[in-house]
Order: sequence, then C-alpha cells, then structure tokens
Amino acid sequence: MNVKKYELKVNENRIPYLQSVGETALTDRRKWNQPIKIANLIRMVFDVNHSLQESVYLVCFDVKLQLLGIFEVSKGLADQALVDNAQIMTRALLCGAQAFALVHNHPSGVVDPSNNDIEMTEKVMIASQIMGLKMVDHIIVAGAGREGFYSFRKAGLL
Repeated sequence: MNVKKYELKVNENRIPYLQSVGETALTDRRKWNQPIKIANLIRMVFDVNHSLQESVYLVCFDVKLQLLGIFEVSKGLADQALVDNAQIMTRALLCGAQAFALVHNHPSGVVDPSNNDIEMTEKVMIASQIMGLKMVDHIIVAGAGREGFYSFRKAGLL
C-alpha cells in the first residue's frame, strides 16, 4: 500500500472529507520517529529545496508512528505561512491519525525558528492536546538547496 497525499474537501452538505491527490513511492511500514526521516520525506514528496515560498505540511501517523498520510496545509510568502489549527486537526482526525508532525520550509536556507514559528508551535501543541492527538515534532526544513533542518523536539521545545 502506497502512502497517499490528500486534500481536504467538503461535500454539498458542507461535510469535510479527504480526497486522495496522489501517492508517494513509500510502501514500507517503518516507524517515523526521527526528524531527519520526516525532513527527507517532505523534501522528496514536495521538493521544498527549490521553493520560493514557505509552505506548511502535515504528516500523519498511527499509534505506532507508521505513516498514514501527507498534506500540504498552507502556502505562504517568502518569509511566512499562516496556519489554521482547526484545519490541521480536521485533516489529522479524518485520516485516523493518533499522532502528527508539522513541517515547514524556510526558502532562505536558514533553519532557525522565528518568534512566529515558536508561537505557532505552542498553539498547535495546545490544540493537539485538547483533541487527544500527539504532536511528535515541528520541523523546519532548509531551502535554497541546503540540507539542514531544525527539530523543535530535539531542541527541547516540545
């Protein structure tokens, strides 16, 4: 079974559902518990090393941290992307996730988190706790052809 990329849609009754928009080449059921694995996944699936704008991605996992689905949640400007907590939680719950990671890119290649990044992480973490979901990490991936990343978990901020 290939892991799918999804988009959130609504039907004529305004009931949200997931629509598969593509499949990744990933078929293994390994545990996604290392930030480098998640960063490389986003690089592979969305080619963030060559993006001129920030985007936010949601990577959803089951209780054993096996990959369930991948979403592009937001596209932004060169230096920021907006995040709606309700949209993140809706996507995670609809795909049956027990845990998730947020990932976004910095087109500048500098992975240090901004104050907005830190504030967004705190808000998403609070929302996830209320919803009973585990936020396993928030990862910033370097752009501009650089390979670096920043893990909020590794930095002790989650």
